[in-house]
Amino acid sequence: MLVGGEGIFNTVVRGSGKVILQTMPISKVAELLTPFFTKNK
Repeated sequence: MLVGGEGIFNTVVRGSGKVILQTMPISKVAELLTPFFTKNK
C-alpha cells in the first residue's frame, strides 16, 4: 500500500526493472528540474 498526495492506493509491480518512488511534492520536483529545460524562441 502506498500513500500519495492524492490519497492511499494499492499497487502491484511485476517483472524486471527498477521501481522509483518519488517522495517530494510535484511542485518542488518541477522547481528543481526547471534549470535543465531549454527555452525555444
